[in-house]
Amino acid sequence: MNNEKGFSLITVLILSAVVFVLGSAAVYVSQYGYILVSSDVKYKTAEKRADYGIMKVFNDMNNQQLNCGDSKNYADGVVVYTVKAGSSCFIKSVGTFAGATVSKIAVISTQSTSTKYATVVMCNLSNMKLDGSSSIESCESSCITPALITGNDYTNRLNNISLNNTCKNNNGGLTAYNMDPYKYDPNLCQQSLLSTYFNGLPDRNALFNKMTQLYGVAFDNGKPTGLTTNGASLTLTDQTNPSNLQNNTYDLCNFGQNINLETVTGSGNTLTASSCYNISGVNIQVKPTFTWDGSKYKVNFVNCNNNSNLSTIYCKNVDLGQNTTLNLGSNFSGGGALAANEVNFTGDVSPSSSLTLVARNNANMTTNKVNVSNVNIFAQNYNISANNLTVENSLIFGGGGGQNININLDSNSKLGTPDNPVLIISDNNINIQRNGNAEINGIVYATSNNNNLNIGSGNGNFNINGMLVSEGQNNNINISGNFTISFDPIVITNVANKFNNLLKPPTCGTVTNLRYSDIITKQTLY
Repeated sequence: MNNEKGFSLITVLILSAVVFVLGSAAVYVSQYGYILVSSDVKYKTAEKRADYGIMKVFNDMNNQQLNCGDSKNYADGVVVYTVKAGSSCFIKSVGTFAGATVSKIAVISTQSTSTKYATVVMCNLSNMKLDGSSSIESCESSCITPALITGNDYTNRLNNISLNNTCKNNNGGLTAYNMDPYKYDPNLCQQSLLSTYFNGLPDRNALFNKMTQLYGVAFDNGKPTGLTTNGASLTLTDQTNPSNLQNNTYDLCNFGQNINLETVTGSGNTLTASSCYNISGVNIQVKPTFTWDGSKYKVNFVNCNNNSNLSTIYCKNVDLGQNTTLNLGSNFSGGGALAANEVNFTGDVSPSSSLTLVARNNANMTTNKVNVSNVNIFAQNYNISANNLTVENSLIFGGGGGQNININLDSNSKLGTPDNPVLIISDNNINIQRNGNAEINGIVYATSNNNNLNIGSGNGNFNINGMLVSEGQNNNINISGNFTISFDPIVITNVANKFNNLLKPPTCGTVTNLRYSDIITKQTLY
């Protein structure tokens, strides 16, 4: 053993070296494993952050809190970049954690589904000029549409108009949320647009027939001529025999046949003739009064010669005559249907149920500080020019060929509110101007019989919220200053709910082909 001590020492040293090498290898393997596990955790954390950025962009774009083209730091280690390219938005989301970086790319297609809804829809746009901060815009992410659709190609005439697909305050020009603001559709007016926006109405004649059915209005090629008779009608030939008339209810009383009323004034629930009038064929003068009881008019006739009552009749609807002027004010609340030659709104008119008015010639809203609600108005000509005028929950129809709806709103006037909008249908010319701060909330629709539609001029802030549609061939938009025409799906839906026998609810475009792409770049740093 003594002779082998040197050999034993060598053996121990070798064994120690082997043990050291094995121990070092184990430590190295353990350390390497730790590095691998640690880097995988870092990478997965960074990847989750990148995914979080993608999802936040999708959510914020849908809620219109982020426009394509913006960049944003969402959280510590989450940065997102977006780039607009045509109808697509490219998104790069970068997630970082403890030195690890993961980048992910996603694509959103912002091409909307096929829809003929837009802020402004025109078969033929003749001229358009948008000066200052004026704009035509569709910025509601809940209902994506273009700002402008035309049936004629207006592309080459947009050179001096800014086109935007990101929405902000004071947009200016043509602006649409995440899509091209202008769309040329050569097939737009291959058939009447009435079939697009109205229920089961293929053409103008169908529109008139529908309004006759709903409101009892008679038309002659679009001209409101009076009221129709649904059932029994009354011919007033002899009011001296009340026993024949007492307590009978007539669908329509036509006073123009026998009593030539000149002026009738409405106040509260009562209509009063201004003078005594001869009954045709009877040598007697009478003065009628009409009192609305919630479902019909109670008509009392007074003998002007001796102030005695002649008779009482009941009429659901009243034609006051071809030459009568009807002045409504002092909180008139009568319902049913009334026809006259001219209708003037001299004070508040607010029936609890709807009132239908036919003006064979003019309807005038020129008195200041007037509130009108629940009224359906049919006339040849309109003059709507007052300040502090409010019209709610109402239909305004103009027809007669070559006649005009002239809307020149003065300060603080509103045709429609967001909750109670208006429906304006023009079968003749229409001119919309402003002179002070004013607004229209609702749908403005011009049929193919429209020869001239002119929007613009004047001063002050003016907003048209809803939708503007014209089938006519001569349409001119010339707006400036703070004049904005905005697509508002809530207003349009409220109009459709009010006139649900006429209108369809809006068909919105949506963000389609919304998808994540494959990971294009994956970069991990230790």
